[in-house]
Amino acid sequence: MTRSRQVGRRTVLRGGLTGAIGLAGYSLVGCGDDDDDDTGGPTTEPSVSGSPTAAPTPDTTNARRGGILRLAGGPLQANLDVHSVVGTNMYHYISNLLVRYRLDGVLEPDAAAALPELTDGGLTLIFQLRPEIKWQNRAPVNGRALDSEDVKRTFERIMDPQTASPRKANYDVVESIQTPDPQTVTFKLKRPSAGLLAAMADQYDSIVPKEWFGQQITRAEQVVGIGPYELTEYAVGKGYKLRRRADGYWRPNTAWIDGVDYTDIGAEGAPVVNALRSNQIDTGAISPDERQAFEADGNFTVHTFVGNSRDLIQINHKRAPYTDPRVRKAIFLAIERKRIYETVFGGLGAVNGPVTAAASYWILPEAELLTLPGFRADRDADITEAKRLMEAAGLGSGYSDTIRTVSRAQVNEVNDMNVPALKKIGFDLKVDDVGTDFGPLIQFESARDYNIATSVKQSGIDPDLQLFLYHHTTGSRNYGDYSDPAMDKLLEQQSIEFDQEKRRELVYDIQRKLIENPGPGWIGSRGGAVAVRKNVRNYTLPNWADSYHNAEDMWLEA
Repeated sequence: MTRSRQVGRRTVLRGGLTGAIGLAGYSLVGCGDDDDDDTGGPTTEPSVSGSPTAAPTPDTTNARRGGILRLAGGPLQANLDVHSVVGTNMYHYISNLLVRYRLDGVLEPDAAAALPELTDGGLTLIFQLRPEIKWQNRAPVNGRALDSEDVKRTFERIMDPQTASPRKANYDVVESIQTPDPQTVTFKLKRPSAGLLAAMADQYDSIVPKEWFGQQITRAEQVVGIGPYELTEYAVGKGYKLRRRADGYWRPNTAWIDGVDYTDIGAEGAPVVNALRSNQIDTGAISPDERQAFEADGNFTVHTFVGNSRDLIQINHKRAPYTDPRVRKAIFLAIERKRIYETVFGGLGAVNGPVTAAASYWILPEAELLTLPGFRADRDADITEAKRLMEAAGLGSGYSDTIRTVSRAQVNEVNDMNVPALKKIGFDLKVDDVGTDFGPLIQFESARDYNIATSVKQSGIDPDLQLFLYHHTTGSRNYGDYSDPAMDKLLEQQSIEFDQEKRRELVYDIQRKLIENPGPGWIGSRGGAVAVRKNVRNYTLPNWADSYHNAEDMWLEA
């Protein structure tokens, strides 16, 4: 029997949802953005998270060049603009980021020569670029050197409303970007932001040529990067091909495979599984029901992961009876978190509070979390306390309401478990399913046109994106209008704390307080499984949708 590689609750890397190219179906809602507006600043000159330990080194002792990695999924999108599209990892083979995550979840420089120098109390970030980087030998760059204007225009392009990047708000903190010389990029900030580097490491914030500023990338011939592979073909309904750049990649002893052939079969799920079984592709997502069969198949290794798509019960704090914190806490206590991930997701996922289990550096230690109300093993105690709170709030005889949900990405199945769980404490809930598109549910949430809803959110792993976004009074995803001045102050304090250990202690304290006085009813984080043919070596599956490590380090055994 082949080995199943499990990425567990306490060992998951700090990142997004999935690291397998072609798993676009798992990108449910898009990355979260942070548009907070505090004006404080640290009292001492900050540094970027100290000196990180040595990066883990993939074993390439026996690596060989050659071979084509075969993938399938879809449907491919007509939109080729990396800054506005979601759901494709193709660019991880084609281009690079300014900074990125290592496999152990630590930030490292990518196109930057080093992590930035921070001055002015964290208001200025100065990056030096790697002088050896050259663009692929394609128009309009034709193999020229990367320069600071490329980086400046990349981030200005993301910030430009015309680009329609869902990550635009991540850079609201940026006042200006300066290029004092071709190798130096300086970011001037409106306020210190400890989470800005994490935003820059977003999987879709790839560096693009300055020539594309103010233009949309709509044709395959416009797709050009500084990464190891070039796009040679792209057709919706057919697929795409990537081939190793002929002029050589600037990072030595990497880019082992000759390229990638991706077939657009119009769907994820069963078609991908069938392609795996018929030896048409080398890696693909599998369901929990199929996991055991692939683990028993000697041709595959199964990788499992916990990601940062978080299920929740959304609660409108402005509508009675949810204005009462006792009612909100009762709902929080009644959620059957463990059963949801066992039943709906086949054991693939992890229970957590307001921080995803994928953010292992920031989430409360499991030993503490599992002692807290709503997470402890004693469910009877939680239900008894929830009923007491309902009685104290004047709802001891029950309450009837409507709960919104959506029949997409199994959100309705989570809702089907929430309804009977809340019935145990007196809620009689009628279900309003808005259909198979997330759009209407997001619109209802944004307009506060709901009382209670079962939803799912995907955000980056930095505390600003996990916490500030959803719990600060001004948070752009605070769709329940949670408001607590003391919590606002803590969220603002952690946002400008550059010492990572001190920031983590603040984040721990915030989680404890949000479990005691909940905003949304956080349930946990979803997981998944990927089957990988055993001749694919150095395949890695970090818990974010980034494939650049595979692009550089993966190789195929003959």
